[in-house]
Amino acid sequence: MKNFKAEVRKRILLRRFLLVGIIVIDILLNVFRDRFTNIPDFAFGYQIGVLIGLIILLSINLYMYERAYRNEERLKLLYIKEHDERKVLIKSKMAMGTLFISIGLLGVATLIAVYINQTVAFTLISVIYGMGIILCVLKVYYSKKY
Repeated sequence: MKNFKAEVRKRILLRRFLLVGIIVIDILLNVFRDRFTNIPDFAFGYQIGVLIGLIILLSINLYMYERAYRNEERLKLLYIKEHDERKVLIKSKMAMGTLFISIGLLGVATLIAVYINQTVAFTLISVIYGMGIILCVLKVYYSKKY
């Protein structure tokens, strides 16, 4: 349990660092917004919305880990929750299914985008190839690891 407690401590520190970094980026985007005259307003709105969403999610996650770190009973429950073999298998199967469905949907979107906008089509093709390369690299890595 000491190893897991140390791992939770590392997660807490990482989340604190990320939270501070995102807040700094959010502040900088708002301070220097006037210098970017050629970028539409919705782009800034989207970025600020994503950053605020990340701040909220990281804060909730950080709170959960802080509570578990301070309470041995919650720490044990978190350990059991994260190391449950059934849940790990379900997540693994779910991730593979989601990946293949996403690649398929991107392929369909590419077929449609070819007729509408070439830039979008090439971007989607790049995303499909990127996901395929990542899939192959991870397959080789995990085949050798296990």
